[in-house]
Amino acid sequence: MSNNANQVIGKVARPMTDVLDALNIDWEIIIKGNHPKLRFDHKGRRRILTFSITTSDHRAQKNRLSQLKRMLREG
Repeated sequence: MSNNANQVIGKVARPMTDVLDALNIDWEIIIKGNHPKLRFDHKGRRRILTFSITTSDHRAQKNRLSQLKRMLREG
């Protein structure tokens, strides 16, 4: 994958990884298939959040953050 593609993925994933960093949760981005995945372990369970590189609407980023926060609450 090109460096430019990695920058785009990083820009899209940055708000989500910032939340995980603030909670001292280790994470990794997996680039395989059609969509990148954010993988992390929380409360003894492996979690995977699949996201799109291209945003479908102006709320896409907020929706991704909401989904991540819901996963963290539910444990």
